[in-house]
Amino acid sequence: MKRTSRCGLVLLFLLAATLLGSSTDLHTDVPASQDRHQSHKPALLHEPILIDGDADLVSQGWPGSGTPEDPYTIEGLEITHTAGHAIEIVNTHLNILITDCTLSSWSHSYAIKAETSQNIAVEGCIFSNGGLFFDRSNHSSARTCSFDITDSTSVRIENSSECSIEENTLSGPAEIDVLSSYRCRVASNVIEDSGFGLLVFSSSECVVTGNQIQAVDIPIHLRYSDSCTVHENQVSGGVYGLVVFKSNNTSIHDNAFTDSGLLFPPWDITFDSLQEDEVYNPATLNLSVEGNTVNQYPLAFLRDLGEVALSSLQYGQVVMMNCQGTAIQGAHLEPAPVSIQVINSSSCQIMDCTISNASIWGILGFMAQGLHVVTSEISHCGVDGLFFLDSPETQVSESEIYLNDGDGIHLWGSDHSVISENGIYQNGEGVWLQDSDFCSIINNSLMDNSAYGVRLTAYSANNTIYGNAFGWNEDGNARDWNGTLNQWDNGIDQGNAWHDYEGSGVYEIPAAGVDRYPKKFYFDLLLYDPTAEILVGIIVIVSAVAVVYRRKRRNQKPLQSL
Repeated sequence: MKRTSRCGLVLLFLLAATLLGSSTDLHTDVPASQDRHQSHKPALLHEPILIDGDADLVSQGWPGSGTPEDPYTIEGLEITHTAGHAIEIVNTHLNILITDCTLSSWSHSYAIKAETSQNIAVEGCIFSNGGLFFDRSNHSSARTCSFDITDSTSVRIENSSECSIEENTLSGPAEIDVLSSYRCRVASNVIEDSGFGLLVFSSSECVVTGNQIQAVDIPIHLRYSDSCTVHENQVSGGVYGLVVFKSNNTSIHDNAFTDSGLLFPPWDITFDSLQEDEVYNPATLNLSVEGNTVNQYPLAFLRDLGEVALSSLQYGQVVMMNCQGTAIQGAHLEPAPVSIQVINSSSCQIMDCTISNASIWGILGFMAQGLHVVTSEISHCGVDGLFFLDSPETQVSESEIYLNDGDGIHLWGSDHSVISENGIYQNGEGVWLQDSDFCSIINNSLMDNSAYGVRLTAYSANNTIYGNAFGWNEDGNARDWNGTLNQWDNGIDQGNAWHDYEGSGVYEIPAAGVDRYPKKFYFDLLLYDPTAEILVGIIVIVSAVAVVYRRKRRNQKPLQSL
């Protein structure tokens, strides 16, 4: 009996050993490339690596032969360098694969830097600090890597050609930069919480496709880069969206923007200040723009249109270039960098539109002569409600412009413009005239703005301001740096109404202006407070219901008497 039990135990032990050996054999059957990215073996601590020339690949003993099918391989290492690059490769031409490594570098160095090299592939690596730099390194790539960088660019390609950055994940303040490079491809990456998500600068024939970019200041920025393609990206949030600056022959199609959009700035927005000699005309660019959406609605790119009226259509964003007499009517536009851009156009009209929550400007007019904005509502924009640059004879009338973080209306170099019969309140400056002459500001309500109700700079002359109601603007109701050349009344008997006018004599505008026929302004809430309009609406509805109820009671009395 005991002998039988012992034999059973021996058989069980042999069976377990056989099964264990079988599972080991099955594991070895997994292809090496698949196992490399799925095993996640503990990384081996290693000192920083410097490879200078192809001979070092052999002398340092890295496995492989340097062919595309059998590259020299650096695999499964953990390297931290506090005073330089974790891996530095210089002057190599053979194929190198860096895979499944965990890399960190400090002191503004890169975790991997390849210089004057080519044929380098980085796959499945984790960059915990310090990014990746391909410098004059052609035919190189980064794929399926993770970048969580705090103090440097995640990926930088400079003076290189035919490089690719694909299927990587980037977070933190880092970004992808493609600088002075040719035919590079950035595809299917996920970029979150960065400053510049993706910058293509002074490069050509690059492709940006299939990326998901969220909540960055400038998700995609093309600067001085020609013949590039941006398509099928998903861009969410960000102040500027996709910015195209001096980049000719650009193709932009089938991108989906959420609370973001497309911007053609007439100057380089990477600089804080704008000088008039720095502007250029984006309408000179050869562009292909189609199939894009903003907040699931079409991005309308209107070019070379004539006297066409587009009404009652839902757009996510509108861009007009080289249009003559084109009208947009009844559009409702929400978050985009600029809800409506009118560039190098004349006699266009924006009517009955509602614009809110633009991250920069509600309406941008550049070289938009005779643009007329009428009976529209522009609010809650991140900078100005309306900004007109080099746009003479602009008209803004019968509109409500409020709660914009910058100016309600900003005219720069836009002579002979007219601003009339608007409610302009709770902005920064209500109206700012900068280097704009022969303009008229008439019959507006300018209330409760955090700066001035109206501000005229020293180079704004021969402007006329009268019939307006000024009240409770924080820095002052008005300021005129060139008051001797501007007129704050109609020259006959009508000036403006001021909440702080004492009731006798002239009203002096700080700096240099004077209103010779001022009036005392008495607070009228309905001129500019949306809350009051809501209350009035409620009163009207309640009154209407009461009227209907009384009529119904009257109509029912004869029936009751029967």
